[in-house]
Amino acid sequence: MKKILFYSLCSFALCYSLNVNSQNNVGIGTNTPDANSILELSSTNKGLLIPRLTTVQRTAMNTSLSVAQKGLLVFDTTDNSFYFWDGTTWVQVGASSASCNTLDAAYNCGGNGAGRTINANFGNVQIDLSNITNNTEAFVSNANAGTSGNPSTAIVGQNSATGVSVYAENTNNANAYNALEAHSSSTNSYTSAVAGYYDGTNQGVGVYGSIYNASTGGGIAGVMGVNARTDGGHGIMGQGFNGVVGMTNYQLGAGVWGQNNDAIGTGNGCGVIGDGNYGVWGQTAYGTAGTFGINARTTGGWGVEGQGFNGVVGTTVQDLGFGVYGENASTATVNNNVGVAGLGWVGVFGESNNNGGPGFGVYSNGNFGSSGTKSFMIDNPLDPENKFLKHFCIESPEVLNMYRGTVILNANGEAIITLPEYFDAINIEPSYELTAIGKPAPNIYIKEEINNNKFTVAGGNAGQKISWTVYSKRNDLFIQKNPESIVIQPEKRTNQKGKYLHPEFYNKSSDFAIFQHPKIINRNVLPSNNFKNLTLTQTNIKTAKK
Repeated sequence: MKKILFYSLCSFALCYSLNVNSQNNVGIGTNTPDANSILELSSTNKGLLIPRLTTVQRTAMNTSLSVAQKGLLVFDTTDNSFYFWDGTTWVQVGASSASCNTLDAAYNCGGNGAGRTINANFGNVQIDLSNITNNTEAFVSNANAGTSGNPSTAIVGQNSATGVSVYAENTNNANAYNALEAHSSSTNSYTSAVAGYYDGTNQGVGVYGSIYNASTGGGIAGVMGVNARTDGGHGIMGQGFNGVVGMTNYQLGAGVWGQNNDAIGTGNGCGVIGDGNYGVWGQTAYGTAGTFGINARTTGGWGVEGQGFNGVVGTTVQDLGFGVYGENASTATVNNNVGVAGLGWVGVFGESNNNGGPGFGVYSNGNFGSSGTKSFMIDNPLDPENKFLKHFCIESPEVLNMYRGTVILNANGEAIITLPEYFDAINIEPSYELTAIGKPAPNIYIKEEINNNKFTVAGGNAGQKISWTVYSKRNDLFIQKNPESIVIQPEKRTNQKGKYLHPEFYNKSSDFAIFQHPKIINRNVLPSNNFKNLTLTQTNIKTAKK
């Protein structure tokens, strides 16, 4: 019996050996293994069991493994993962549970951090949010680690070729939300939700905003900042050699535009505020104004207001220019139409730097009026340190020119007096005064009236000195062209009726004044810490820039 069994086993082994050698591969569960496989397993209800080891058992094999065992496959029962030997170390390749079927597990599949890189060489990595039942974010990145000395970054975009690092686009025309939005709830000073840095050496910018659509209504601002506080703060703040720079290529545009939409009140309500050695500096090489202000109100206000030791200072180095120029372009004839107004101990002060020539401290190119006296005032020559000396102009209901002098009568008791060569051109209706000096001359008279700028006196004593005065009505071209300027009792304009130059003389309030000067508002000087000591450096604007 034993012999029969022995012979049977030998026959089976021989036949099996002949079958393997003839096919050069083995099939289990199939009689026709694939010609390209050395071993084919086929079953509808069974699987393949790879050697199962714990992590300790698997790593204990390391000392006996080398490159010769490269490709050795085992299953680690500790972390339920497949590992293969790559010739130097074990590499995780799969799992029988769900551990490597999650993004978190995939991160360490193949080793710690081995799954963190995606090579998107056949298209982009795309995440689609098709339902917002469970969440409204297609992608969320949370950084739960990091310190002030070693800050963390939730998302980093880096482009080492040509293009942008991070790109956001809103393709829904009806979407009222932002293409890119950031929030910060930090309680530290000067932190920002969005920060931009430029480390290059050319004309780069830290943050750039642009509107591509050039059509009307295609956009409102390349960069816009909003501050919802009602007690201070800034919508946009810039700091640098030039804190904020605005430029435009359009003649109807503005390089910098500031607007305050607050209702009329007593606060500052400023569209633009500047603080510095020059609070606001305007300059132009080809326009009409370095600084230009408009106030669209019709009941008061200022186009430009200055407050300080000197409220407004104007300077020019052009001999045809004006240091300060004011113009009232209204064509109305019922109001005051004031070009420049001044209020103070000296309402308007002018000083000439050409006192020896045809210069004027104050010049009126037209009628000159005053409700008070007209005088000159100098330091009193007898007590210049403590007193002034004033002399007043002679008032008259006529516009008069006066000429005076002295003359010595000839042997006939006569003299011809020559007036300035322009006398006849600007004077009419002269009157004369003659005064004898030294002794009486009761018979002195005007022998010939003015003709060709000369007149003759006679009836005096030979060699006698005579003092003479001529008064004439002014009649130059200005008077001829503007006869209303010499009307003695002109009617008040319509809006001036019922009002006064000095209402206090008639026990009236200042509301009855013809010239209503602007009511200067005591501006609330903004605290200096709103603008100053904002040294925004890398020490207090934190950056996690890598």
